[in-house]
Amino acid sequence: MQVPLWLVFNPEEGSGGGGASGGLLVVEVQQQPDPLRVVIHESLHFLVDPRRADVEAAAVSARLTWEQLNEGIAYALAPGLIDDPADSRDSLVDSWLTRSLRGANAADTFVKFYMVAVVIRPLLRSALDGSDTLTTFLPKAAEKWRTVTKP
Repeated sequence: MQVPLWLVFNPEEGSGGGGASGGLLVVEVQQQPDPLRVVIHESLHFLVDPRRADVEAAAVSARLTWEQLNEGIAYALAPGLIDDPADSRDSLVDSWLTRSLRGANAADTFVKFYMVAVVIRPLLRSALDGSDTLTTFLPKAAEKWRTVTKP
């Protein structure tokens, strides 16, 4: 699959993002944070989007929204799994803790994304290392979230 990619400079320091529209992937970049993380994160959204109904079904079964699971998967990959293993810092957990220590609670949009990502990251790592597909990964991710958040 070829993905037309447009890199657009974002002047807001420490900010990045993007999205897909009309078959194009647009990614906002700057020197920091690492633009490759943003490209990988947004590319995953682009690649998973054709399976939106599957992500939605798994999200509903886990008592999450489509956006929460979709972002959780993307954050589990980037920055989650693409952190340098030689670096003792876990940038995904650091992002979660930083936001929480600044007063955000579990209802905060990004705290929720990071929480989902941290919970499902080991499953995503295993899926990428093995022979899992999105079809086999999603029910495992939903079950793991249900288990962790069981009332």
